[in-house]
Amino acid sequence: MNLKRIFLQKYRTDIFNTLLIVFLQCLLCK
Repeated sequence: MNLKRIFLQKYRTDIFNTLLIVFLQCLLCK
C-alpha cells in the first residue's frame, strides 16, 4: 500500500508538471 501511495503521488506530480509546462507554453505563444 505504501508503494501504491508513492506511485500515485509521483504520477499526480508528473501530470501537474506536464499541465504547468503546457500552460506556460500557451502563455509564451500569445
